[in-house]
Amino acid sequence: MSLSGHMAVGPSPLLILLCGAYLAFRRYMDWRIPTAILGSAAAVAWTLYAVNPGHYPSPFFMLFSGGLILGAVYMATDMVTSPVTPRGMWIYGALIGLLTVVIRYYGGLPEGVMYAILIGNAATPLIEQISQPTPFGKGGIGKPKRRGASYPLNPSYISREEAAAVTPKRQFLKNKPKRDSGSMS
Repeated sequence: MSLSGHMAVGPSPLLILLCGAYLAFRRYMDWRIPTAILGSAAAVAWTLYAVNPGHYPSPFFMLFSGGLILGAVYMATDMVTSPVTPRGMWIYGALIGLLTVVIRYYGGLPEGVMYAILIGNAATPLIEQISQPTPFGKGGIGKPKRRGASYPLNPSYISREEAAAVTPKRQFLKNKPKRDSGSMS
């Protein structure tokens, strides 16, 4: 039996997925990024295959050839360059999966995973800004917007003496020597 027939060349994709599942179980890796990458790559590849099966290869070929699984499990899940929020992880993974298929089909490159991950890493600050959740009490539907002060400017509970009080000017350096503008020595 030959290894070059119907098997992937290099590490087995099933072994990579098994090791990735172990890392996700031990919480060294978040499962959302590889799931989003593989799911979006499969969805885009399946859509293109459904449109023209004679021109585009099957989605299984897209998933199990090259370094897509290796990149999805080990390269894209780098904690330093991947998003932190769960919604950001889904967006990041979907972007990488989409870009991988587009680069492979239309970019003239046999392997687009590396470039897709680099573009996804460059987009991570924007994804983080978009996917940040709203803190509790800082937003919501139906909350009226405040316009100006919510109390009268001269409330009756402040006495006249307090209202007329003037804040003294602050001196930063009290013992600072004065400069003599006439002498140049």
